Amino acid sequence: MAFYYAYCKLGVKFSEHRRLHWGSLRVSAGGVPILPLFEVYPGLCALVRDRDRYVREWVRVFYATLFVDEDRQFIEFMFQGRHCTLTRQMLATLLGVPHTDEPHSLHHLTYGDVDPPRPPHRPYPPPDEEASRLFIQPFLPGTPRVPDKLTPLAKTVHLALRRSLLYRLGYNDGITALQQWLLLHILTVRQFDIVDLFICELEEVIYDGMTAHCQQLFAHWISWILAQLGENVYIDELQHSRSVFKEYTPPSPRDGRLGPRGQRQEQRPLDERAIAKGRVRDEERAAEDAALDEAEAQLLGFFTVDTDDSEDDKDYTLTISIPRAADDDKAGTSRGLAPAPPVTAA
Repeated sequence: MAFYYAYCKLGVKFSEHRRLHWGSLRVSAGGVPILPLFEVYPGLCALVRDRDRYVREWVRVFYATLFVDEDRQFIEFMFQGRHCTLTRQMLATLLGVPHTDEPHSLHHLTYGDVDPPRPPHRPYPPPDEEASRLFIQPFLPGTPRVPDKLTPLAKTVHLALRRSLLYRLGYNDGITALQQWLLLHILTVRQFDIVDLFICELEEVIYDGMTAHCQQLFAHWISWILAQLGENVYIDELQHSRSVFKEYTPPSPRDGRLGPRGQRQEQRPLDERAIAKGRVRDEERAAEDAALDEAEAQLLGFFTVDTDDSEDDKDYTLTISIPRAADDDKAGTSRGLAPAPPVTAA
């Protein structure tokens, strides 16, 4: 209990998930329906549209006592003074999504077999031929994978996912490899394991530990799972909870962040950044040129040139004077070398 109270005093925040509204998303995407993209995954629509309430105390106890199996086959935690164990299949049933014995893991696609915490490890984003489906054409190898390069549809879905299924704050100038894989699966209607995504994200919260940037994800999903334990005796408490996530408000088509105008606005700071980097490189080149000029000036003392001749004369000779040490003329020394012969310019 001492650990729990210390954990609460840290003031770890809840991630502010948002509930999706299909009508507003369709308007934001310029009339393209978004709902069919999510309906492909049984149970997902309810999770991102209907689940919005949570009980703070439940979620805090859950995270303070959470244990995730090494192979992610089950989780353990405390609820209402009882020790609870939920397998992957039980989690799938409680969340209302399909269970599969061979999960298609987005985290495995992104990070391979590395153990959590995963973000510090090198990620594996989708290959260029796959990622090109998300971005405005032409999309060539090496093209920056940034939000302003996404197609209008992909950008609408990406912004919605950042506030719902794969909650993320910060890093607005880029798209992580995990976000790219999720977005690619949604837009190309490929199956992935929602339970595995849920457990992997819980793992990352655990390994973040009690840090300043740590946030507790999926408070609404966790509360929905807990409310169904004990023959639904806690459903009423959840339904009367005053802790509710708000509805996501996507940018409208006239918003400066979307459409051709938005792309130009997004491109402007990138161009300015490139110009600034160019100026830095110019300053570096100027410094290098100045250092080279100084070095050449110091070398002039080693050259003796007959000013009565010029390089245009056929018999022009450039004589190089090589300074020698005082003992160079002594017999038997390795430094007693003959003077270099004159160099005749052709």
